[in-house]
Amino acid sequence: MVATEGIALLGPLPPGYELVTMYTAGITERAAHPKQAAALVALLAGADQRGLRQRVGFAG
Repeated sequence: MVATEGIALLGPLPPGYELVTMYTAGITERAAHPKQAAALVALLAGADQRGLRQRVGFAG
């Protein structure tokens, strides 16, 4: 699954040419909705979503 219609992911780039990006998430002490923010982070980064992340091109 790729977000752009008509584009197909064929596979990763060869070692040395891949793009590796570290994504981070944090919730501030004064967040208006910290429980909801934590739920979103868990949804995006949780182990149960690993397969979906891999299908759309993320390493894990």
